Formats: sequence, C-alpha cells, structure tokens
Amino acid sequence: MANINLFSPLRIRGMALKNRIVVSPMKQFSAVNGKVGHWHIVHLGSRAVGGAGLIMEDERAWKIEDSIVLAGILKQIGVDLITASAGGFVILDKARVYPSYQVRFAEKIKAETGILSGAVGAITEAAQADEIIASGKADLAIVAREFLRDPYFPMHAAKILGANVEIPFQYKRAF
Repeated sequence: MANINLFSPLRIRGMALKNRIVVSPMKQFSAVNGKVGHWHIVHLGSRAVGGAGLIMEDERAWKIEDSIVLAGILKQIGVDLITASAGGFVILDKARVYPSYQVRFAEKIKAETGILSGAVGAITEAAQADEIIASGKADLAIVAREFLRDPYFPMHAAKILGANVEIPFQYKRAF
C-alpha cells in the first residue's frame, strides 16, 4: 500500500481535497426553519480557515447492514464516498463513547463495498486520525467536537505529525 496519511491529498472525481480531515456536521440544532444562518457561516468558515480538507453539512444514522446495502447501491450509481456514523447525538451513555468508537462502521462499509469511506467517532488526536487513514480503515478522518475545542486542528496536527502544510500568511507567526 502506498504511504497514505492524514495529510495525503484525496481526489474524488473533479474534487481535490488537500488533506483527509473533515469537519462533521454538528449544527443541525442551530438551524432556523431548517436554513443555514449566520452562526453556520462563522462556525464553518473558521474551520475552513483552520485547514480542514472538507466541511460536511448533513448526516443520518441507522443499522450498519442498511448502510452496507445502501453504500453498494449508491456506488453502482456513481456515489464515491460514504460517511459512516452511528448517530452520536442519540447516545446518552458516555461510557459507550470512546476514541474511534464509530470507526469500525466506516471500515466495514469500505471492506464490504469498496466505496471510499469517512470515519467519525471521538477523533480528537492527530496520531489517532493519521492511524485511521494509514491503516486503511477509512479514507477520511471526520473530526467533529475537537473542532469546537480547536478550530486549527489541521495546523496543530500537521505540526505534531511533522507534515508540511501551507499556513495562511496571517497565521504563520502563530505556527
């Protein structure tokens, strides 16, 4: 397998991602009448400046078997990427939430269908996200709550992992 890591670019048809870090959709409760508002623009815009490769807008949760069937059908009609989530908003028992707790869903969907997959689930550390990509468990590391704590997660992850990434001019003195 080629040397693929968190900061490897990924091309999906005509779209080129500069890295494999993705901001998960976490703001449905902030929508007013189902529409994007000022909060979304500021929140997601700051994550884009922070270096995320992709920002996502929506997600659903259901059984893994349903996701595998749907992923297979969607791949046949031209869909390139599936985000695998078991619905972290509905889990009330914090003992069931641990680092990478949902990665197995992305790994299983990818293994059984061959479609590109994005993993979620308490991805909070650079090395953790890099291992998900490097091991082939998923093609994207979809970071959610860590972006609430650190909007510059990609820049900090690059520093920790020794990756050379472009930092916006205005931020260079800070990094």
